[in-house]
Amino acid sequence: MNRQESIPLGQDGILAPSLGRGFADTNLRYTINGYMFGNMPIMTMKKGQRVRWYRLALGDSNNFHTPHWHGNVVDFHGRHTDVVAVSPAQMETVDMIPDNPGIWLFHCHVSDHMAGGMVARYQVLPWPTVVCRPTPRSAETPNMQSRYGRSSNPVWQILRERRRKLGVSQEAFADLCELDRTYVGGIERGERNVALVNIEKLARALKISLSELFRGV
Repeated sequence: MNRQESIPLGQDGILAPSLGRGFADTNLRYTINGYMFGNMPIMTMKKGQRVRWYRLALGDSNNFHTPHWHGNVVDFHGRHTDVVAVSPAQMETVDMIPDNPGIWLFHCHVSDHMAGGMVARYQVLPWPTVVCRPTPRSAETPNMQSRYGRSSNPVWQILRERRRKLGVSQEAFADLCELDRTYVGGIERGERNVALVNIEKLARALKISLSELFRGV
């Protein structure tokens, strides 16, 4: 047995070390945090929670990686994506606000790296949500407003009005809440179902209690 034998070609003849047929090739492995083939303790987060991922690649010239998230996307330099490339000794920081509960794969998208074990999992737990939907146009009638008074103002509208009274921009408000600006914009347009943990962040940034936020809704 020649432990140094290397035939770094896959079955299709393409150069792919960990898919090769030599002894050294078949024992070449790639890991995430020292774990491979999904045996790393599962990374857990909650729906709507702001999560920061620190990506760092180490190794030789063969360690160019393309970390890929299934199920959710990350914010990378102002754009949403599910793949972020890293080179040897390169570091990248990305933020995620997961909105898709479940157990998802996280792996390198270089095929021989994935086949060599560079696969992990992360879990997004569901979170109780409060629906912040716009009032239907059909309900916006004088009779409706006179009967229910301020109850015709949904939570999203109250949030927007209170933020404007504070003289805070939407971007600055999102930073105060530690939430993504596009996520806050979606809330203010009534396009998002908001997790309770994020409603607490919104109220705290507005310097009001939850009872004040929901008063009259």
